Amino acid sequence: MNSLYKYILNLFGLDNLVLFSLSAKILQGFGLIALLFAVTIFLDEIERGFYFSFISFAALQIFFELGIGVVIIQHTARLIVSFGGNLENLKQNSQFYDFKNIVGIFQFNFVWTTAAGILLFLIIYPLGLIFFNNLSESSLVSWRVEWLFLIASVAIFLPLSAQLSFFEGGGYLKEVLKLRIFTSLTSYISAIICLILGLKLFAVSAIFISQILVILIWIVSKKINIYKILLSKNPSLNSLKKWFFTLLPMQWKISVSWICGYLAFQSATPFTQSYLGAKAAGELGLFLNISNMLVGFIGAWMSTKIPKFSLMIENKKLSDLNILFAETSKKSSLVFLICSIMMFYAFTFYIDIVSYEYVSVLNIIILLVISALSSISYAQAVYLRCFLQELFMISSIVYALLIVINIPIFVPTYGINGLSFIYLFSGIISTFMTTMIFIKFKKNIIL
Repeated sequence: MNSLYKYILNLFGLDNLVLFSLSAKILQGFGLIALLFAVTIFLDEIERGFYFSFISFAALQIFFELGIGVVIIQHTARLIVSFGGNLENLKQNSQFYDFKNIVGIFQFNFVWTTAAGILLFLIIYPLGLIFFNNLSESSLVSWRVEWLFLIASVAIFLPLSAQLSFFEGGGYLKEVLKLRIFTSLTSYISAIICLILGLKLFAVSAIFISQILVILIWIVSKKINIYKILLSKNPSLNSLKKWFFTLLPMQWKISVSWICGYLAFQSATPFTQSYLGAKAAGELGLFLNISNMLVGFIGAWMSTKIPKFSLMIENKKLSDLNILFAETSKKSSLVFLICSIMMFYAFTFYIDIVSYEYVSVLNIIILLVISALSSISYAQAVYLRCFLQELFMISSIVYALLIVINIPIFVPTYGINGLSFIYLFSGIISTFMTTMIFIKFKKNIIL
C-alpha cells in the first residue's frame, strides 16, 4: 500500500510544496464552487451580471500593481540564498550588503504597492460609477454603496497581498501557502454568509475584507519581529530609486503582459453584459471563473518549483534545471488531462440541469482548450522569469489586441460562440509565439 502511494505521488509529481499548493487550490475550488452556487441561489439574473462585473473590475488591481509581486518573488528568492534560505538570520547579518538589498527591496515593495492602492481607489471608483450608471439595469439593483466598499477594500488589500509575495520569495513558501489556504476559506465563507443574509453585492467586498483581516493578524502574530528589522530605518529616496531601476527592466514587461491578460480575459464579462445583457454575462462569468481556477490549479506544479529553479540557476546547474522542468511539465500535463475530462462531464451535466440559454457544450470545450494553452504559456513564463527574463510581452500584446479588436465585430452577431472562437484563435497565435520564444531562449542560455 505504501509503495502504491509513493508511486502515485511520483507519477503526478506531488512533493510537499505541490501538495500544499494543491490543497489551497482544491479548497479554493470547492469554496469558489460553493460561492458560485450561492450566487445562483441568492442573486437574480441581473444581480449576477453585476456580481461578475464587480469581480472583473476588482481584477483591475493588476493595472496598479504592475507585476511587482512576480518580480519581488524572483529577486527575493535569489537574494535569500545568502541568508540560508529564509529571513530568520536577518539580524545577525545586518552589516552585510545583501541585508541592505533585502531591506531595500522590501521597502520598495511596501511603498510602491501602498501608492498603487491609493491611486487605484482614486481612478477606478469614479470610472465604475460612470460604467454602471450607464447600464439600463442600474436602477433595478442596489450597487452604489457596495461599489464603494469593494474598491476601498481592494485598495487596502493590494499592498497587504504584496507582503505575501515578499515572504514567499523569502523562504516561507510553505507558510504562505498555508496562509493562502486559510484566507481562501475565510473569504468564500464570508461572501456566502453575506449572500445568505441578503447583503447581495456586498459579498464581493467581503472576499477582500476577510483576507485583509487574516493577513494583518498573521503579520502581527508571526512576523512582527522581521517587520521591526525591515522597518527600523525609513526608506531613503536613493534606495527607492535604486530598486525602481533594478526591477523596472523586468517589471514593466510583466506589467504590460498582465494588463494585456486582463484586457483579454477579465473584459469578457463586462463586454458580454454590454452587448448581450446581464444574464449572458452571468452565465459566461461562471464558467470563466472555473476555467481560470483550473489554470491556477495546474500552475501549482511550476510555481512551487521557483525556489529550486532559482537555486539551480545560481549554482549553474542548467542540465538539472531542464530535467526538472521537463518532468514537471509532463506530470502537470497528465493532471490537466484528467481534470479537463472530469470538468467537461461536470459542466455538460450542469448545463443540462440549469438549461443555460447562452453557454453551450461547444463553448465548454473551447474554454478547456484555451485553459490548456494558457497553462503552457504560464509554465514557459515561470522558467524564463527564474532567469529574471520577461520575453512574452509582444505575444501578450498580440493576444489582447486580437481579442479587443474582434469582440465588437463578432459578439453582437455571433454572441457567446463568436466570443469563444475569438479567444481560441487568439490563444493559438499567442501560444505559438511564446513557444518559439521559449525554444530560442533555451538554445542560447549562457550562465
